[in-house]
Amino acid sequence: MFLLKNCRLVPQLTEGFAGAMADIIFDDEKIIEICEPGSVEHFDGQVFDAEGGTVLPGLFDLHCHVYMFDLSKIAEMDRKEEAYTFVDAYNFSREYLRQGYTTLRDAGCAHNIAVKLRRLREAGLIEPIPDILSSGRALT
Repeated sequence: MFLLKNCRLVPQLTEGFAGAMADIIFDDEKIIEICEPGSVEHFDGQVFDAEGGTVLPGLFDLHCHVYMFDLSKIAEMDRKEEAYTFVDAYNFSREYLRQGYTTLRDAGCAHNIAVKLRRLREAGLIEPIPDILSSGRALT
């Protein structure tokens, strides 16, 4: 568990809590409690100070292609070897996560890479990437 202190909230996205600032207690997967700032006196887990930064829910991209990191070279992407496509897609999905996207709906990927990335993530064999809902291999 961890405590994120001094968080700014977006009221429209914070059901059941009316304050603009809060401390938030998390476990490994979800929010346990949203508290008034400074109200958590003793906490046994890790504590992070958001320093007034805004906390948002995970973002979703509902139409992406995780292998299309450089649209200026789209014709070349479908001709790339699978290993290079995998590395590009992995790096692109990591960038999505860095920007706050926790779920991607991949609308088709060369070499079925999105499905392979999802399986590796589920097995814990790669560094974290967003959840991927994949349409499978790109047909065109």
